Amino acid sequence: MQRRLSRILAVIELAVLLIPALGRALFSVVLIWLDPWNLGVFPVELLSVLFAAIAAMTALGRLLGALVFRGPAAFQAVHRLWWWLASIGAAMIVGAPLARLGADTGMAMIESAMMDFVVYLSIVGYAGLYLLVPFVHMFIECRLQARHGGPFEPTSKGQFIRQRLV
Repeated sequence: MQRRLSRILAVIELAVLLIPALGRALFSVVLIWLDPWNLGVFPVELLSVLFAAIAAMTALGRLLGALVFRGPAAFQAVHRLWWWLASIGAAMIVGAPLARLGADTGMAMIESAMMDFVVYLSIVGYAGLYLLVPFVHMFIECRLQARHGGPFEPTSKGQFIRQRLV
């Protein structure tokens, strides 16, 4: 039952949280690139933050897909790079309020490129705050799988000790 519930949650997280966020990020990149309003402004900082966010969301989608299609045991086959990219995305989300707090206290000048970068990071970070839910879910699944030597199945304490001794 635990395995089925975990897969159902992963499908919901993938369909409701990750795919729409990835679509919005890709649409934003296309709008910035095409410049439909002829503003002539090309915010390189925003594009770099968006590309990092797209890479992190793609990595999170890869991890969710591995859980949905192969189960928790698939985390052993997933390359470490996917975890690093997803972790960078989580760090961006967690770091966005901290960067904004540092900018509000006057650590960056108002009309500087650093302030632009902080504003873009905070926009992308706050927009992706709910993506911490699937990241934490994947992290917990991986840790449970590593701790128990396989997919987490609730057993009694005696059965767990006998499984470890054999």
